[in-house]
Amino acid sequence: MIEFTVLRRCALFVLGAVGTISLIACGGDSASTVASLPSATVEPPVVTEGLTPTPVPTLPLPNITVEELYNTAGGDGVGSYPAPEDNGLPQPVIQEEFDAPVAPTAEATIVGSYPEPVADGMAAVAVEPIVTVDPTRAVAPSPRLPQTSSEDHYWMTRPVAEGGVVWTDKFYPYGSTRGGTLRTHHGVEFNVGAYDVPILATADGTVIFAGLDDEVMLGPQLDFYGNTVVIEHDFLYEGQPVYSLYGHLNGVTVGVGQNVNGGDIVGLSGASGIADAVHLHFEVRVGANDYWSTRNPVLWLWPFPEDGTIVGRVMFPDGSLAKEYPVFIHKIDPGEFPVIQTLTYADDQVNGDDRWPENFAYDDVEAGRYEVYTKIGNKEYNVEVVVERRKTAYVELVIGE
Repeated sequence: MIEFTVLRRCALFVLGAVGTISLIACGGDSASTVASLPSATVEPPVVTEGLTPTPVPTLPLPNITVEELYNTAGGDGVGSYPAPEDNGLPQPVIQEEFDAPVAPTAEATIVGSYPEPVADGMAAVAVEPIVTVDPTRAVAPSPRLPQTSSEDHYWMTRPVAEGGVVWTDKFYPYGSTRGGTLRTHHGVEFNVGAYDVPILATADGTVIFAGLDDEVMLGPQLDFYGNTVVIEHDFLYEGQPVYSLYGHLNGVTVGVGQNVNGGDIVGLSGASGIADAVHLHFEVRVGANDYWSTRNPVLWLWPFPEDGTIVGRVMFPDGSLAKEYPVFIHKIDPGEFPVIQTLTYADDQVNGDDRWPENFAYDDVEAGRYEVYTKIGNKEYNVEVVVERRKTAYVELVIGE
């Protein structure tokens, strides 16, 4: 296992004035106790030395209008997408111009050519789970990273190196349909902004797939992710194998059966498969290497030094989950931190975490006290929560009580 040092990124996408989306730099310097949570059984931690974070200067970033965002294609969809009428969430910020693809490094493998994607009605295709775990193999203990809680499973580092776009895209998060314009998202995006950015393994493991998915069904259709790498990691979660998937690559730099360490280069960023623009699509799968076995990656990726993650359930009194409901997050502590907004998962195509069974999660939240709320008409349902550095804060909102 290699040691990692992670620089503070950062950008948060927030709702500002009407009709605008602001992209702001963020930081955090306060911490308190996390909300009380039910107990869970996890493997014993591995003692690891702590890190000294290196601060990154705050950068002023321009406001971007919603109209400008919606006129830019991007994400795992097809064609150009109109703005959703009701949820107010913009689509991902994708550069209007990208550097032309450059020849990858000598060891990279570029496979096939990619025609323009064709709309297929977003129909999901059922596939048989691919379970590759060998019960006789040696399994490493849970690779708990520094300054994290034993209640969490932040066992993976970021798939993009320091100095790059190391934060997850907030406009097309896990479980989102981006206002009904795209498929339900089974992963998260890293909008790296250029071809052939090195993509890194997030933890130690063995490569079980590398290349085009034109003959093996990794998604809802063939050639969905294009050039793809799948790693089966050297640890189990509650007895289940854990996989990470790296999609839409321009090339792969590893082969099937190869052992990799966290931080090793496994591929180069691209726009293969159905991608409309260059980015990394990243998934975490638990139990089977299967499109229907994903979990929210933000609950596996190591938080930034001053940040935590808010996770929760928005539901009705009968316990059923509210689907694609708006969730607002407002910082109570003094300081400049505008209200941010996300949505609950759109449907049952994606899974809540085994630990949290959530239907929304928001990462890169600076430590402090927050009000989390949703609205129906003029009625607001809210709860307060404390976010600690590199920990998860859990909330529940019951609508109609």
